Amino acid sequence: MVFVSRSILHKGPLLRSRLFATNASVEYDDWLQANPLPDAAKLKADRIMPNQQDITSDRGRQASVSSKSFSWRETARVLQGCVHSHSAGTWQPTHRGYVCLHDETGAKLREVLLPTILQPMSDAEALLAAVMSTKPSIDPGPTQGGRHVAVLLSADSAALGIWDDGVLARHKIVTGYTVRRKAGKAQLTYLRRGGSGGTVGGGIRSRETQRVFHTAASKLCEWAADIATCKQAHATGTVRVWNELYSAKTALSSVLPRDDARWRRVGLSIGKPRFNDLKHVFRTISTGSVVIYDGSALDWMP
Repeated sequence: MVFVSRSILHKGPLLRSRLFATNASVEYDDWLQANPLPDAAKLKADRIMPNQQDITSDRGRQASVSSKSFSWRETARVLQGCVHSHSAGTWQPTHRGYVCLHDETGAKLREVLLPTILQPMSDAEALLAAVMSTKPSIDPGPTQGGRHVAVLLSADSAALGIWDDGVLARHKIVTGYTVRRKAGKAQLTYLRRGGSGGTVGGGIRSRETQRVFHTAASKLCEWAADIATCKQAHATGTVRVWNELYSAKTALSSVLPRDDARWRRVGLSIGKPRFNDLKHVFRTISTGSVVIYDGSALDWMP
């Protein structure tokens, strides 16, 4: 018990705080002496250490895994080399590619991740059957990619494109003044959060927003004949901008419905779609990779 005189308590808050801090420090030192903390050596000895053998085996497995990318045109050649360079195991088509399963343990030996433009299961099974029935000495030739459409949207722009067997046959870039310069906020977001569109700038941005999405939807409707023959449709953008696109022109729902089974999300974040973004998207969806789990070389790849 520590007794403090009344006169000390009246000498000001600074002196009182120092006095109580000193008393607390003395009491803590006494408690620490009666309850010593464990030393570092004991803590290290009591710590649960991982098995060094497991660490070594994990590092060995990681070191044996290798991968290599390839273009969609080389898919048949890559599959042929992967199938005929390793006879053991069973090849099975999966959602993301082909997996070579070991006969005894079922462990992965090799995996071919198909480019997105070649990933429908029907195409995968047909391509695998054709490759396995072809002799290793026969060149299967370049793989056909078919026709694909891409719709990249943001609050202030739209980038549209159609590829025919890897060649960009049609494209359209639409931009507009739809984002408030100072606040950096789209007019759609500003109005949705209770903002007023009565200013001159607000009216311009609202009209520009309607123009951007109406132009994009109209262009897609003009491409209706080409879109009907597309194998896949690739998309980026938020739900809000897609709502604006389909609200701008109701005829778009009959050309390319939102629930069309051909839609694929690209998986890229594109803030302001432009022509270079169209090219980047196609490179992404047209590139595959081979993953080797058994440590063998990839010198057979084209």
